[in-house]
Amino acid sequence: MARRLVISDESNTGSRIMVLGGFCINVEDQKKLRVAIQELRDLTGMYRELKGTKISKKYLEEYKEFSNLFFDLEDLHIKYWTFLVDTSCFNHRINGGNTELTFYKMYYQFLLWCFGSKYGKNEKDTIQVVMDNRANNYSLSDLKDILNNGFYKHIGPNPPFISIDGRHSDEDDLIQLNDILLWAVGAQVNEHDLRENANKSKAAFANHVSKKMGFERFKSIKQKSIFYESWKFQPKKKNAPTTPSSKLPS
Repeated sequence: MARRLVISDESNTGSRIMVLGGFCINVEDQKKLRVAIQELRDLTGMYRELKGTKISKKYLEEYKEFSNLFFDLEDLHIKYWTFLVDTSCFNHRINGGNTELTFYKMYYQFLLWCFGSKYGKNEKDTIQVVMDNRANNYSLSDLKDILNNGFYKHIGPNPPFISIDGRHSDEDDLIQLNDILLWAVGAQVNEHDLRENANKSKAAFANHVSKKMGFERFKSIKQKSIFYESWKFQPKKKNAPTTPSSKLPS
């Protein structure tokens, strides 16, 4: 039996490529990662909230050090997963124009196929999901039930999702680590870092993360390395597994 924790979030919801991203870690190992982050905070004096949008020339090297914890800690064996959604392919009239419903359909796909299908196949595996708190009218408990129904239908007889919780990012170091990694992916797949007025420090950080993940750049295509794997969601693909809108909270 493996008890696992998934840390997840979304980025670039207003850009062409919306990115859902996160990582899965054994519940026991997450303590090691949290301790390492706290020790680095003590060493650098960086007690402020870590956010991709707050990267600056003054703190660039510290942000690089925090991101390195994802790759450099021994025996963690964690991988970063992203789900790339080309929003230009959306028919915005679907779901009655309800953008939040569309968003949670994408989150369903992301959690089911990037984590449920990879880490929940054994009979007694369990997955807890923690995401950055998001103001909305949807029940995360209902989303958990929908995920387990989808798992049973498409993957296997033992649904692994036991909880989905929203937490404020300033209260959780793992959500903050996820934020800066996800920000780097979103910046490059949308080519924000190549703009003429792009912040050089932010661009340098995104470049640092992509190199550590094993790529020259993150791209809006399927990519795979020992540390990273991306899936490109194709809304128009007829046979893509979907979750019926009638089963999503409204």
